[in-house]
Amino acid sequence: MFVMNWEEAIVKVLAEEGCPMHYAEITQRIISRGYYEPRGVTPENSVGMYLRRNPNLFERVSKGVYKLIE
Repeated sequence: MFVMNWEEAIVKVLAEEGCPMHYAEITQRIISRGYYEPRGVTPENSVGMYLRRNPNLFERVSKGVYKLIE
């Protein structure tokens, strides 16, 4: 059983870091901290897609880099 879903894990990592991050780095931190265990082969793609599809939560700062909307 996983502790969080992708949204919760992404929000937690961005809040903990307090700065914009690249989606691949966000993914690595989520996995290394045990917030979510991906089932697929390309978890970075899943995180990147989730960030792009939720502009109400995440703002794109530059190519592949996002921050939380406060």
